[in-house]
Amino acid sequence: MKQLPVAARVYVGTVIAIGAVLLALFFPVSAFPHPAWFAALLVLSSVTSAFKVNLPLARSGSTMSVSYAVDFLSLIILGPSPTMIVAATSAWSQCTFRMTTKNPLYRTLFSMASLV
Repeated sequence: MKQLPVAARVYVGTVIAIGAVLLALFFPVSAFPHPAWFAALLVLSSVTSAFKVNLPLARSGSTMSVSYAVDFLSLIILGPSPTMIVAATSAWSQCTFRMTTKNPLYRTLFSMASLV
């Protein structure tokens, strides 16, 4: 992260901190209302995070993970608190597996925090 400008480091650190605080505040500590759905969506979101859809943009190629559809389904079925865990896990999977180069920790945490 030292190669980033100071403003970018502050931004990345702030997003990671806010994501961590939100996860801690809204972590579903009581029983999950639908544990089977939670487990299924958690696994499905992690698996589908490896699949990318190419977005046709004018100047640069961009991709979007298929796991976002699963994350939205989780939001509808489970609600926001359990979906934070599903989305953060899918971001971790996307940043960790099937990568040509290893992502730095701050990029993985930023991706997870931005979904939380």
